[in-house]
Amino acid sequence: MRMLLIVSLLCSAVWAKGPEGALEVPLQYQEDPNKLADYLTGTANTPQLKAERIYKWITANINYDVFMLRAPKSAGRDCSPATVLQRRQSVCQGYATLFDAMAKRAGLQSEVVVGLARSQDGGKSESHAWNAVMLDGEWKLIDPTWGAGYVNGEDFYRSPTEYYFC
Repeated sequence: MRMLLIVSLLCSAVWAKGPEGALEVPLQYQEDPNKLADYLTGTANTPQLKAERIYKWITANINYDVFMLRAPKSAGRDCSPATVLQRRQSVCQGYATLFDAMAKRAGLQSEVVVGLARSQDGGKSESHAWNAVMLDGEWKLIDPTWGAGYVNGEDFYRSPTEYYFC
């Protein structure tokens, strides 16, 4: 019992660090969305904690692919969860499909939402994808793309924030 308490406290300390704690996932778990979801959520005892861990890992580890954004849509975009993990970058569709796949693996009700989003500065509306996840009997909106950072010109700047979680 004492050993279990120590392990629980150590795990809690890792996740209490915020996005940095989410970086401490062995590489063998980072290549497959199912293995990664299992690793991140295996000790989580609530749907909220499962969703938070998945969100934190994605926002701390996936880069926004500015080149893919600027490329013609006819060039094709592979935004599958496995490809996003392999490349460690994508556009909003990839962030959303990765979160959705991992959330569903963790037993959460999750959906990819596609629609129009307006930038924070009130600019024009553009196509965007984010997530809805069922937490405590309510659908909550989660945007791991905007939660990961921001694009300025041709560069992505990582700036993980929990602001876009619920």
